[in-house]
Amino acid sequence: MLEIVVPDELVSNFSTWHHVLNYWYLPSSQEDFETFDKEMKQKLTENNVKYVDRKLLKDHNYHDKIKKSWDLIFDLDFYFLFVNEPKEQSAIQATLWEIKIEWVRKITFFTGR
Repeated sequence: MLEIVVPDELVSNFSTWHHVLNYWYLPSSQEDFETFDKEMKQKLTENNVKYVDRKLLKDHNYHDKIKKSWDLIFDLDFYFLFVNEPKEQSAIQATLWEIKIEWVRKITFFTGR
């Protein structure tokens, strides 16, 4: 078993990660949510696109706004009711392409029965 310390930029909040996986907007506040939701509904109606097909919208600003909102997954202090848990209760994850030797703090050898 390895005990490692990884750079902060590789650590994210597990609950907010679902916004990225599902191509959802990650609001920073109730006001932000309401503003984006109103804009999104208007764009979908204007373009005759269903919510489930929202990726088909040709508006690059709309998609950029969604993707930019995902930066919040790396803010471990971020908390918004109904979106994620307070920091003390959050599940924190890291996604690693590699484990660098300088990150390793402890190696515990395991022997099965």
